[in-house]
Amino acid sequence: MKFAPLSTCCALIFPLMANLCPAAEKDFPEQSESTIGPDYQDAPETKEQNRVPKGEIREFTMDSKDSKIYKGIAKDQKGEVPYKRQVAVYLPAKFRASQVMPFIVVQDGIGYRDVMSRTLDNLIDEKRVPAQVAIFINSGGGDSKGSQRGLEYDTVDDTYSKFIEKEVLPEVTRRYKVKFTTDPEGRATMGASSGAAAAFTMAWFHPELYRRVLSYSGTYVNQQWPENNRTPHGAWEYHENLIKRAVRGAVVFRPLLVHVGAGVAEHPAVELGME
Repeated sequence: MKFAPLSTCCALIFPLMANLCPAAEKDFPEQSESTIGPDYQDAPETKEQNRVPKGEIREFTMDSKDSKIYKGIAKDQKGEVPYKRQVAVYLPAKFRASQVMPFIVVQDGIGYRDVMSRTLDNLIDEKRVPAQVAIFINSGGGDSKGSQRGLEYDTVDDTYSKFIEKEVLPEVTRRYKVKFTTDPEGRATMGASSGAAAAFTMAWFHPELYRRVLSYSGTYVNQQWPENNRTPHGAWEYHENLIKRAVRGAVVFRPLLVHVGAGVAEHPAVELGME
């Protein structure tokens, strides 16, 4: 594991106290680095096991011209901006079209496809999780405000949930004859960064559809665009207002099981006590 030069970290973490950095450079020159060990080891569950039955991965592409919900936008471009999105579907070993299947929807999914498919193979074989389908779906592209990805993931309403329910799941069913469970306890959603915000939003607005959420390094901040008067601070609203109101006694019952993973040094704001 390598550490960045202390002068760089200092400037990032304490931008208001950058005058302290030159003193640190006396003992830690800018080009210095240190290595500690042992190196990080991948969990054995993520590695392919020869004895374990393997699921299948099927892939297809969705075109914006076929969508009634997301026609396509891009930063600094006016009007509709066409896009294509990749989708990969993991079908567990011994999958049968007649089975009703639990499933997980993974945002920015193609990046998780290989390692998560291996992991599911192993966990299913060990009976640590039920046999399930995984849908690895990419966004429509770009990032942050004004992008298609930002529109999908950072908007705090149920539009993205509708997209998954009305356009993605039916297409997977049409292609691979998957019968998805309607039991919300068997429906999970997952993501990292803005993809985590999208995963949580899916369950928050539709707990009757999704009740299990995996959130990694979630971007629960205000990246929402266009602005929404109901949630003016974007995903920041969750920890600022929405969850607090729900705890006080909301009309909607949300029995959600949420795993939240984040590193304490992921962002300078955490070190400054601004999380």
